[in-house]
Amino acid sequence: MTTTGAPRPTRTGWGGSPVSVGSHLQRIRAVQEHVPRFEPPQVLAPTSPVGDLFGFRGKAQKAAVADLLRRGLEGLPGKTALVGSLFGGAGVSTLAALVWSTWSGRGIDGVLVDTTTQFVPGLPNRVSPAGLAGAPTWADFETTCRARVGADFTTVRARREGRSVLVQSAGPSAAIPDPSLVGSVVSVAASAWPMVVVDGGALGQARFEGLLTTIVPNLLVLVCRSDVDEIRSTTGYLRQVHQRGVVDCQQRAVIAAVGCRHSARTAQALAAAADVVAGAIPLRFDRRLVDRGVQVSASHTSSTTELLAAAMAQAPRNTTKEQHNE
Repeated sequence: MTTTGAPRPTRTGWGGSPVSVGSHLQRIRAVQEHVPRFEPPQVLAPTSPVGDLFGFRGKAQKAAVADLLRRGLEGLPGKTALVGSLFGGAGVSTLAALVWSTWSGRGIDGVLVDTTTQFVPGLPNRVSPAGLAGAPTWADFETTCRARVGADFTTVRARREGRSVLVQSAGPSAAIPDPSLVGSVVSVAASAWPMVVVDGGALGQARFEGLLTTIVPNLLVLVCRSDVDEIRSTTGYLRQVHQRGVVDCQQRAVIAAVGCRHSARTAQALAAAADVVAGAIPLRFDRRLVDRGVQVSASHTSSTTELLAAAMAQAPRNTTKEQHNE
């Protein structure tokens, strides 16, 4: 029996006086010093107005296109678009007529230059007579230019309400015009008209590069079929042209792949061209244009052809050096 009030024995040694530490125990954490991670300096690519336009998606792109088409083409010299291809039968003349029709339908006067009329049907066969009529003379061009190229080119039609003209080589039997002569016509046309669209055809890389050098277009559109090999070949050619300094393709060039169907491989090939050109897009013509006897009118234009026309307005103007090269 324990006597009430007697002191209890005191334990000595390890654990003699246990202490509760349940809610007071804290783990020791290692203090990590923050060391900023090295970030390599970024090399910013020059801004590309045309690239920005093609980079928009959905409603944003639609609104940007509508705004550019509403504002129109202002100032002289006018904007020049060269449409061509490395492959025959890709629809160059059709697309050139569609780009012109998009602007013409909005009251913008311009000049269509056809350099390949030995092919039938060519650009003159693709232009709707509702948009072109009459027979103007070379008085629309400077006398000096007429003296140089009058034997190789002729104006054949003009829009009734305005001053739009179609210029073509002298006839199916005529030799292919020299690129320097084409450059003279385009230079004179751009000095008086806000829009010049050139059908460069598909006559080989050497001649096409000659057109690039003499025209120095604000916008270059290379057309190919919706075929992976053709897209890659077109991309490779434009990469070489860009590296040689002939045309700044990242600012001015667009690839348009024409076809009724576009596969995943086609999309990948177009995406792979993004580091070379300002834009690479699939393009589908109006079904009515499959018949090459059908003439292009504003009713055949689409959101894609409107995008290309807007790109013409967005394309940078030539520098003093480029104008001198012309």
